[in-house]
Amino acid sequence: MRALIFTFFIGSLFPLFSQVGFIDSSSISLYSNLIEDKDTLILAGLVAATDQHGSGVFFTKLDTLGNPYLFKVLEAKDDEWYLLNDHRSRNLIKLSDNSGYLLVARRGTNSANLFIKLDNHGNILWETEHIVATSNVDFIGSVIEVEDGFLVGGLMQLELDLRIEPIAIKMSKEGKLLWRKTYGISRYDEYGMGLIKINQNTFALFGNRGMAGIINDPPGGFVITIDSLGNKVNEFYTPFDMQDCCVEDLHTDSDNRYIYVSRKMELEGNSLKKMQPIFYIRDENFNVLHRHEYADTIGVSRFERITPAKEGGWIAVGRLTAPTSSNIRNRYAWIMRLDEEGKEVWSTQAALFPDSLPVRFMQQDLYQVVELSSGSIVAAGNFEWRTGSRDERGFLLKVDKNGCWDTIPCRPLTSNIEIATRKGEVQIYPNPASGAFGVYFSDVQSVDLQLFSSSGQLVLGKSGLSSGEQVAVGHLPKGLYFYHLANDGKVVDVGKVMVR
Repeated sequence: MRALIFTFFIGSLFPLFSQVGFIDSSSISLYSNLIEDKDTLILAGLVAATDQHGSGVFFTKLDTLGNPYLFKVLEAKDDEWYLLNDHRSRNLIKLSDNSGYLLVARRGTNSANLFIKLDNHGNILWETEHIVATSNVDFIGSVIEVEDGFLVGGLMQLELDLRIEPIAIKMSKEGKLLWRKTYGISRYDEYGMGLIKINQNTFALFGNRGMAGIINDPPGGFVITIDSLGNKVNEFYTPFDMQDCCVEDLHTDSDNRYIYVSRKMELEGNSLKKMQPIFYIRDENFNVLHRHEYADTIGVSRFERITPAKEGGWIAVGRLTAPTSSNIRNRYAWIMRLDEEGKEVWSTQAALFPDSLPVRFMQQDLYQVVELSSGSIVAAGNFEWRTGSRDERGFLLKVDKNGCWDTIPCRPLTSNIEIATRKGEVQIYPNPASGAFGVYFSDVQSVDLQLFSSSGQLVLGKSGLSSGEQVAVGHLPKGLYFYHLANDGKVVDVGKVMVR
């Protein structure tokens, strides 16, 4: 099978891929925080400095073919970086009033949480920084919008004894801190992985404990339910057990059952030899209703994320360890469709680079996933390879609802990847353009055009264009622009046009 893979870099070592997007050098180091809004993909990630852009957090919008049409590097104050939390975090949400987005990040010089409100074009409307003197590190695993503000969950590290405790933070709509509470109850490190909404007044903070030293201190999991004021309602703990260790990516259903994934681990000496995912369903009192273990693999495999599928069941993404042709154990990007009880419907893995390439080591991990209205699945992650030195990049990949790579309608990415060409190809002519260009298409009656500068600013908009209609651009500065065409709110085409 052939994967539809979207990358944002040009690599001389790996000619299999060509650039798709705005960034024209090997600059993206991490993808995270993938969400979907009406067939638009919204992504926040971490970018290293290039000639065109500074370092920090980027915000971009893409169509469902992986073509970006808006890109912003968020400009931090005082020449400091914005940094993301962990790659598995869900720190970006679209606001319910359609006014923009909320992003949780950090500054480069400290670990205080930054809550940043962005408008729909990625411009910063406000930011607020929460610093707590007794905390050495705050880490936010997820943010959710509630009726009167925002609720976030994660962990904090105490400054005195470096012990780690789960936290929940409540903010107003304007970013004002309303309350901040911790929930540690024991000598063990307790890593808050995230927070979910159970109902209007009840939320669940979940995570793992004892994970810092699994060799001498077997891990366990926990779920702590709280009310809208942060008061603890209930708490559940799993036993400390290498064979069933964790509570990760928690969900609830209409029957108030808890659904999550755990891990089964085996040690060999002082190192981790094997890891396998486990799927759990527990009742509202945390009694086990169903447990499903997956087929044994040769090494460290895990689900980083499960998300409910629109037609029922679940979509799981993570990594799968498998042997290569050179008998090296490499990690591959892994997507699995599960039924309601966590049993495999289909499974597929993707190797970004062939085993024959001269690399000493490679690994690919998926951390975020969304399901489109078409049923196709887009996942985000990053991959690392070593040829003596280490390099790391972010990527997106897409499969259809049956897990098939080959049936996705899109443009070919390179001559090496055979993907069906879209029907009704859209053309911008002439390109480059001086005074004007025409928009030519056949599948729809009219299109709405938006033209963006290379910095992501909207510079021109036209509604109801018919095929062949001319668009005047002679008044625009010379340079590269990015167009976005839509019909009745659905993306028709995106691409680049040069004005000279």
